[in-house]
Amino acid sequence: ERLLPPDHPHLIGAKHNLAGTRRQLGDLAGAHKLSKEVLAGFERLLPPNHPDLLRAKESLALTRVELGDLKGAHELSEEVLAARERLLPADHPDLLTAKQNLAVTRKRLGDFAGAHELSEEILAARERLLPADHPRLLAARQNLAVTYGGLGDLKGLRAASVSLLESQRAVASGLACQAPRLARSGALLELHRLEWVRFWVRFCEQEERAGLELLMAESLEALRDASVASPEVMRAARRVPGLRPTLDEIEKVRREAAGTAHGPTPSEDGVSEEDVEAWRKDLFALGERRDVLEAEVRRQLDELGVRSKPPTMEEVASSLQPGEALVSYWRYVRYEQDPETWAPSSTSSLLAFVTNPNAAARIVELGPAAELEELALRWREGIGKPIRRRSRGVAPGESQAVVDARRAGERLRERVLDPVLESLAGVRELYIVLDDLLFLVRLDALPIGEDVLGGRLKLHFMTTVRPLVDEPSQPEGEPRFLALGNVDYEAAVEDARVDCLLTVARPPRRIGGEGDGTRGGSYSGLSATGPEIEATGESFERAFELEPELLSGADATKASLFELAPGVRYLHVATHGWFVPEDEAVSMHDSAERESERGSFGMSLERTQETLAGFLPETLCGLALAGANRGKNELGRVPGILTAEELATLDLSSCELAVLSACETNVGHRRAGQGIQSLQTSLHAAGVRTAITSLWKVDDAATRQLFELFYTKLWQEGLGPAEALWQAKMALRAEGHPLRDWAGWVLTGQPD
Repeated sequence: ERLLPPDHPHLIGAKHNLAGTRRQLGDLAGAHKLSKEVLAGFERLLPPNHPDLLRAKESLALTRVELGDLKGAHELSEEVLAARERLLPADHPDLLTAKQNLAVTRKRLGDFAGAHELSEEILAARERLLPADHPRLLAARQNLAVTYGGLGDLKGLRAASVSLLESQRAVASGLACQAPRLARSGALLELHRLEWVRFWVRFCEQEERAGLELLMAESLEALRDASVASPEVMRAARRVPGLRPTLDEIEKVRREAAGTAHGPTPSEDGVSEEDVEAWRKDLFALGERRDVLEAEVRRQLDELGVRSKPPTMEEVASSLQPGEALVSYWRYVRYEQDPETWAPSSTSSLLAFVTNPNAAARIVELGPAAELEELALRWREGIGKPIRRRSRGVAPGESQAVVDARRAGERLRERVLDPVLESLAGVRELYIVLDDLLFLVRLDALPIGEDVLGGRLKLHFMTTVRPLVDEPSQPEGEPRFLALGNVDYEAAVEDARVDCLLTVARPPRRIGGEGDGTRGGSYSGLSATGPEIEATGESFERAFELEPELLSGADATKASLFELAPGVRYLHVATHGWFVPEDEAVSMHDSAERESERGSFGMSLERTQETLAGFLPETLCGLALAGANRGKNELGRVPGILTAEELATLDLSSCELAVLSACETNVGHRRAGQGIQSLQTSLHAAGVRTAITSLWKVDDAATRQLFELFYTKLWQEGLGPAEALWQAKMALRAEGHPLRDWAGWVLTGQPD
């Protein structure tokens, strides 16, 4: 503005860019003012049909739609469409965009007939031009369905919904060939579309809903399947010799990412805004490099026929036996229709897809997610509190917190499980795929009368339905057992793997141990873990007449774990776990914790936190190993901290069972419809068939007793892992141990 005349193209272009940014930030008034100036400038400079002038009209029209000036937006959109119809061929992308913008405006004005006509034209063109899984084609199907709904054409709405759901399976198959992070991103878009399908299904006739609900369940599970790193995929990848260099490179990048994730190296004056921005760019680069490599692995495996198609619900149902059922939970945005404008309001809710051996899938609505999460948090809070003195109205030996927890647990069971069980007469065994808030609780530990739910029903927990349909791999060769415990957190650790060492400035904040994990020197010794791994080792030796491999003290290092873990069938790690909560700021140096964070420096920190949570969520949880309390070594590295990002690179393709006997190893970043990013998911990504992790801090002595019982029942009595774990839990319960001492252990993966 200081250098150029008002109508200079560069100045008008700068205004156009700023207008777009302001619109995205929600500054609609500022965006509208600039957009009008841009349009006026182009109208003085350019002929009526010039592409830049038409784009300026489109931009102003979009802003007017968001401001509620629908008539003004409609007028501009019609002008743009008329011009582009004169200039462009029928299938040109810019012409289709102009039709789409006008259709949106007409829908907002209530002209569903006019919007429907345009939406049909757009869909026909995109069906000619685009592959079945292209996002714009699915968007065209979605937009057409909206117009059917607005017209009250339920037959057309059903047909459009079926077409959209079938297309989502094609999308899921394509996502399975992408890197897991990119697959999760693509699946998230389709889950949003699925929310709209749920809205439309409620308008269909009762007899038509069953088929649509089955297709919805199939889409949900296909998208989940594409979002999760499968142990079978990693096992297959390890068996392909040509993939070895790529897997090695992935390991190196993920270790470097884990080291970079928790802060830049400060200068003498502390951490500057430039340091933070450079750090964020490094994180981006590492995340993108990892994505490229992982996509290449998935692509090559797809060419070899590994996990090429997501399982169908018919395949899932056929794997169920009489008396069994699948319950798949989904937190979603529930839309409610405004009958006058057909504009829906929304609230976050929970539902369950219930599938029986007859392949009949039906939806059970469970209510607002906020209410259910409050019950879940109250239940967790109560069982984690120490028992206090008896108060009025409380039974002997119980605290008010325990009574409150029981009541919250009963109410939670009534809300999320009883409605499901009402539709499953005679069911004895449930396979359950959890979602979002339900990762916080143990459904089998919820009270029912004087018992717990797991005493009435056998429950199996899975991250996807794939274990129900996949043939489990069979172990080969003699079994090996590796256990790590009684860690010396003060040990001076020398790690020969210099090129792969962590480069964190300091360990991230740990939740579940003592002190502040961000400053080092905070991990207290776990004396019970020494006898724990010795007892489990003796149990293994009695069962198999083979010598176990035990790592303890200063030998319980990350380097030793990576050296010895490949080829083990059983892995047991007993140490401290940590995670960074979703609502907590990124770990930073003390010099960065200052009031100026509210300005641009704070915005840089916030952007970096979003980068970590989005690109590298597995760096926000992990395990403490030997040397964790010593902080950085002379090379500026912290070899005593193992993140979930690194854990996923372990070669556990031979591992049938891995146990993380540590605090909160099943806690991480939740994503509705896509599971949780935690140490548990990293174990499966590394190739582990079945994993046992924890939801909260458990008493050391109780943990030792539980796992001694577990391994006895697993190896000497021949029970499956799930049944062995449940019987060990019930033994502790029978001895009078409180629920918090046994209920927090989670088994996921291949059913018994």
